[in-house]
Amino acid sequence: MTNGGPNQGRASTGKMVTSMHQHPRFALVEVVYNWALGMSFNRITDLTDVMEGTIVRVVTRLDETCREVMSAARLVGDPTLYQKMEKAREMIRRDVVFCASLYM
Repeated sequence: MTNGGPNQGRASTGKMVTSMHQHPRFALVEVVYNWALGMSFNRITDLTDVMEGTIVRVVTRLDETCREVMSAARLVGDPTLYQKMEKAREMIRRDVVFCASLYM
């Protein structure tokens, strides 16, 4: 069987899966950084040609990662790391990215 592409691998079930973890992409670092600094979503979208939904998904996944690191920091007894992740979450959890729904 041939490889399905650079971002695909085999799961334990033998099925092909797509994974961002094999080849991390850092194109949205500047976008997320500016979002955390308080830039408006409208201005954020001007920084990249990536679709708005992708930006929202990246920020929400970063929030999930921060939450998981907070959990790990609590388990290993690292209050400094916990506080840093808490602050990062506060900086990115705002505005349209964390609205329950854009449809009213």
